[in-house]
Amino acid sequence: MKHPFRHRKRKFAQAKLLILLLFFLAVIAQNQPVLSKFGHNKGVTAQAIEQSYARILTPDTPFYADYAGTIIKFYLPYGYFVKVVQMNPTYTRIIYMDSNPQIPYQEGYVKTCDVFYEECKQEYSPYPDNFSLVLKCDEVLFADYSLNYPKTVLTSSATATYYGSITTDGETFYYVYAGGHVGYVRRSAFLNVDIPPHPQPIEQINEDPTESSGQITPDSSVDSPVYSQLDQTVKIVIVIAVCLVCISVIYLIFKPKNYSPKTAYTGDDDPPF
Repeated sequence: MKHPFRHRKRKFAQAKLLILLLFFLAVIAQNQPVLSKFGHNKGVTAQAIEQSYARILTPDTPFYADYAGTIIKFYLPYGYFVKVVQMNPTYTRIIYMDSNPQIPYQEGYVKTCDVFYEECKQEYSPYPDNFSLVLKCDEVLFADYSLNYPKTVLTSSATATYYGSITTDGETFYYVYAGGHVGYVRRSAFLNVDIPPHPQPIEQINEDPTESSGQITPDSSVDSPVYSQLDQTVKIVIVIAVCLVCISVIYLIFKPKNYSPKTAYTGDDDPPF
């Protein structure tokens, strides 16, 4: 006659192996959709994903300071480039003006529908950092375009590097780097107010954004950071719930039967082999 405790021990060993197998299967199933998301993005070719730059080919493209798109710092110049950090369905995280270590770069967001993937040729700078604005008079540089927080006073003939512009209450301000500070200066304070176009010719854009125009047109298969975090939390909860259910089912399947006192080993006598 088989020893009941050895039989029970073998049963629970089998149950542990089954639990581990189910756990690894759940982890693989939980990670698989995440891995497959980046291989089925509509409207974005593999070549476009490999490119690190996107071109501003939509008039009045805002540069946002926050992911929610509520704080506009300035409007990007048409035809210039931004460096893509992370693409999301609604907003794309970018870096701007990072080619010159002497000029502070800007990190923020643009609407995904406002940028087009296009490679900037090596002979050109992707940003408007190869020309300078010149002040025609002394002017204050402000931290905000509401003119509430002055940062420094720029003297006449000082030069400034242009990032973008914004118009409020009928007055246009340039967002610039000048005098060791980044901030807003009235457009009327500069001698040369026209921003030259980017030297790289702009290619014809197709009306269909899913064609070879390179427009970023992500679908719901690409998650934003917020949704991605929520999705991961839900998946973890699901895995835990599945494991608990499996443990309960395994316990019911391998639940040891009650042995009669005649055959059960109590430890007082020799095992009933």
